[in-house]
Amino acid sequence: MSRVACIVAVTGRSGSGKTSAIECALRELASMGVRVLAVKHTYHGVDVKGKDTWRFNEAGAVAVLALGPGEVAVFTRKLEPEALLEALSSFYDAVIVEGFRSAAEKYERVVDVEVLGPREACRAVISKILECTGSRGAPAQASG
Repeated sequence: MSRVACIVAVTGRSGSGKTSAIECALRELASMGVRVLAVKHTYHGVDVKGKDTWRFNEAGAVAVLALGPGEVAVFTRKLEPEALLEALSSFYDAVIVEGFRSAAEKYERVVDVEVLGPREACRAVISKILECTGSRGAPAQASG
């Protein structure tokens, strides 16, 4: 993942506050002009069997891009998540990965919400991203 300026993995069990911490960090970083790609890991599928995107994947597409009013989704069964993340990340200043608890050791910067709690985790994510992207200024008081 050499083209990625900064990846922060946010880990914790279901219900621990990962999403709240990430929402808080995203709001603050966006207000600072930092372009962040948020990646959500899920154990249940999001591509519905029998629907068009699923059918295109089954027919051999490497990836399927679904476009709708104001939204875009990428579905793939042929690329490893890390390869897709690397390809997409060149468009962003930083990446926040939610979940992937078992793969967190792959990332230099990991924030464990279970240890810090959502408010402190928000601050930690902001701090790590500002540090590794070289952004100026201190983060404002976290509001999450």
